[in-house]
Amino acid sequence: METLEVAVLQLADNKKEAGYLLYSAHMAALLSFPVIFFLVPMLRIPIMISFFPLFMYHLIYKRCPVTRIERRLHGDDVTVLDPFIKLLGLNPTDTNRKTMQVFLSTVAMGVMIYYISIKST
Repeated sequence: METLEVAVLQLADNKKEAGYLLYSAHMAALLSFPVIFFLVPMLRIPIMISFFPLFMYHLIYKRCPVTRIERRLHGDDVTVLDPFIKLLGLNPTDTNRKTMQVFLSTVAMGVMIYYISIKST
């Protein structure tokens, strides 16, 4: 993951800007991958396979490696999950973020496995 940090630092003028650039890309991926998964059948299995290491990281460490880099760069207490947590009427605390991270990752992996299994029969 340090490679990601080095790459994003090459694109920005300072660490804070690099952190928010990565945050924006992270949010875009979070919103676009489900759409791509359902609309582009030939990418379903590659998306699921590429998500699996992140899924395991989320479950084991109860955090996202990309978010860890974002927060280290921009230095602010904000994550891509915060808008979703606030929509549920909760405060974006680290405990709520970890719970939401594990929940959403598990649901995403379960939906991908289920969807691929029903579409392959």
